[in-house]
Order: sequence, then structure tokens, then C-alpha cells
Amino acid sequence: MACAGLALCAGCGGSGDEPGPGVPKATVDALVRELDLAEERLRVTRDDRKVGSCQDIESKTYPSIDALVSQIPDDTDPQVLEALEGGIARLRELTATECGDLAREIQQEEAESEPEPAPLPQETIPEAPPEEEPTPEETEEEAPKEDKPKKEKEKDNGGGGAAPPAADPPQPGQGGGAGAPSVDGDG
Repeated sequence: MACAGLALCAGCGGSGDEPGPGVPKATVDALVRELDLAEERLRVTRDDRKVGSCQDIESKTYPSIDALVSQIPDDTDPQVLEALEGGIARLRELTATECGDLAREIQQEEAESEPEPAPLPQETIPEAPPEEEPTPEETEEEAPKEDKPKKEKEKDNGGGGAAPPAADPPQPGQGGGAGAPSVDGDG
């Protein structure tokens, strides 16, 4: 690409920075650097598969080239200036085409290499461990004890506390509740 730029500017350079029929040497050198940079960005896109490098040609390299061309003196040979501008326009077309092709290739490669999304994990509910079946002896002994509290819970009328079992009244001094007031007047 830079070689194409040099060919475009073969008749460009005047001596030093003095305006003349050709493009000043400093401008030609700067244009060649920009063309080399565009070529490197294109290579990175092609070899390293980085689309951003190609995008930089359009967003960075060409604005720099346009700025350099706009600084070319007005008394530059019109044919030289026309050849330079035509060469830059053709270069834009070529890089746009190649960058577009590369971008499509890279996107296709990325789409093909993307793994399929993993299925969502299914929530598993752990199974309760199997209950041990009691032996017939244990069942007979424990059954009456288990039935009593269940029946009393059914009788609970929501009075704000657990009522003592009706069959077993509390013994004095055993914490059966608040004591009754004494009748002898000490109280």
C-alpha cells in the first residue's frame, strides 16, 4: 500500500519545503507514514483478526491524510494534486472493500466458534432420607404416648398457653401456675 502511495507521489516532491510544482517533501514523507500505518492496520485486521484495526483506518488514518492534503500549497501542479487525490480515493475504496470483507469473515468465524449456551441448571430437590420403620414392639409402647399430646392440641382453645393435661393435675410446688391469694389477710 505504501508503495502505491510512493508511486502516486513519484513526481510530487519539490526541493525542501518550498512550494513548487510538486508536493513538499515533508508532506510526502508524512503521507507515506500514514499509508504505512494504514497498511499495518490492515495487516493486523487480516492476520490477528481484529476488526478494530480496520476501523482505525477510516477513523484515524484517513482524517490524518486529509489534513495533510489540505496543507499542500495552492501553487502545486494541479495534475500532481489530482493524481494524489485520485490515488487516495482509490485507496479508500480498496481498503473499505477489504475491511468490509474481513469484517464479515471475522464475524462469521466468531459466530461459528461461539459455544452453544449452556442449559439452565434445573433445580433439584434433595430427597428426604427414608424413615426407619419401627419394630412392632416399639410401635405398641410408643403409640399411646404420641396420641395424648395430639389429642390435647386439638382441645386447645387458644387460651394463650399450654394447658396441663386434664388427667394429670399439677402437684403443689411443681410449678402449676400462680398461687391463689391467701385468705388470712396477710396478703
